[in-house]
Amino acid sequence: MSDIHYDLLATHLIDKNLVTEEQLELAAREQKRTGDSLTNVLRSLRFIDESTLANALGAMLRIEVVQLTTMIIDSSVLTLVSPNYALTHLFVPLSMTDEALTVAMANPSDFEVTDFLQSKFSRPLQVKIATETDIRRTIERLTGAGAGLGARIENSIDEAMAASEETNAKAAVGDTPLMELVDDIISQGIKDSATDIHIEPEENIVRVRYRIDGILHQGAALPKSLQSPVLARLKIMADLNISERRLPQDGRIHFSKNGAHFDIRVSILPTAFGENMVMRILDASMIVHSLDTLGMPEDCFAGVDRIMNNPFGIFLVTGPTGSGKSTTLYASLGLINAMEKKVVTVEDPIEYRVPLIRQSQVNTSIGYTFADGLRSILRQDPDVIMLGEIRDLETAQIAIRAGLTGHLVLSTLHTNSAIGAIARMTDMGLEPFLITSSILGVLAQRLVRRICSKCKEQYPASEEQAQLLGLEGQEITLAKGVGCPDCRGSGFKGRIGIYELYMPDNHARSLILKGASEEDLAEHAKAHGMRLMVDSGVEKACQGLTTIEETLRVTGQSDL
Repeated sequence: MSDIHYDLLATHLIDKNLVTEEQLELAAREQKRTGDSLTNVLRSLRFIDESTLANALGAMLRIEVVQLTTMIIDSSVLTLVSPNYALTHLFVPLSMTDEALTVAMANPSDFEVTDFLQSKFSRPLQVKIATETDIRRTIERLTGAGAGLGARIENSIDEAMAASEETNAKAAVGDTPLMELVDDIISQGIKDSATDIHIEPEENIVRVRYRIDGILHQGAALPKSLQSPVLARLKIMADLNISERRLPQDGRIHFSKNGAHFDIRVSILPTAFGENMVMRILDASMIVHSLDTLGMPEDCFAGVDRIMNNPFGIFLVTGPTGSGKSTTLYASLGLINAMEKKVVTVEDPIEYRVPLIRQSQVNTSIGYTFADGLRSILRQDPDVIMLGEIRDLETAQIAIRAGLTGHLVLSTLHTNSAIGAIARMTDMGLEPFLITSSILGVLAQRLVRRICSKCKEQYPASEEQAQLLGLEGQEITLAKGVGCPDCRGSGFKGRIGIYELYMPDNHARSLILKGASEEDLAEHAKAHGMRLMVDSGVEKACQGLTTIEETLRVTGQSDL
């Protein structure tokens, strides 16, 4: 957001004794970190209240300050723009005549909004100033947009700060504003389809960030004084030890919202400024995708289909955390007739509930590990076994034996490529002959951001892009998202998978037995038709589903 009056505003606030020089220096450092406007940073750090800041801005810029709660606003005016866009950029249309469009803004220097409105309506703007809370509440009152979560979080922060002084543990159990604040922080992540919520203590604030489509986005900035009670409340919800602050802890929160149930994995790590918490959100009610809806290339789909029709052997899916491996495994199970075959899983945690499949969850606190679960499964007369992850040599050895003794085993590994799984299993201590005799195939995958359908624009590829794609001299049409309220201005909304499938042939197995390097295995595989993950990404870029730049970012390549 723009902030053209930085020096003028800073001088004005100090001259009026509204902030101190020390507070302004801290705000300037925070602004440099976040890229946000000075006005937003001052509010988030709670160095100045909204009303005082609005009046200061109005006096400095000679713009009228209005109280929206006392105004009668025709709700039809809000149909002029998207309520979500108005919420994101904190403005409310008040009226429109042939002469001008009147809007109330929290930051009158936000040129993105003013330029957008002038271009859309082709008339002058008359700008007034209103507080962020007033704007959010007005939009919520008139449209119901955004569910008022942003305003509720801010209100809950204020109420929790004003609550009576109690011990952190007592406040965490019985302080209603604090409980509402924590619930709203989680609800915001669910509303924004975030995969993770990060609560990050710093020297003077506690930052909340949400991972949406693989990218971290700024959320609320909590006062440092709320750090202990907020973390204590979350620990209680996750059934963790609230008095332990020196050691890492892991737990789970069962959270319900509007009839949907969420399993939230909690991880706590002690850091220099306090305990850092990350919450992974899993929708327990989410449906299992079918394999043909994941965007998998036809050759990969056909290969996985052949693998799943084998009566025994091992199929691995690899990739970093959050790359969709579990979703692919569940979808692959859809290719199996569970009415005729016994399918049993060991997971950590159980992410989807699937009919006809026996699912067991690891519990390390009582000594129930993947290896223990896998041993027990083999006594359950299974046909197909899905193992959440192969983490150590013991688990890998049991999985290999299961694959060699008449069971189809599905599992995951953390490697950067499909062929890298061979080296990873060798590093674990597995003998090459066990690997070659059991591995049916390895699917590696990543998730790339999908171009927003609401603001997608097609354009002809430049010569450099055509050369990058190896398609010089051809007319190629690519797509990009220009940014809109629906995608938070990023040009992307949602994600789609890119894949590479390695199915070693007899010659590849002989190379593995001879201890061939990963480079030699990759050279052989590519010479025999294996397509790499980056090729899958390029194909989706040419289909207008993602961009070349996004493919290069996710695959970690500087070129194609």
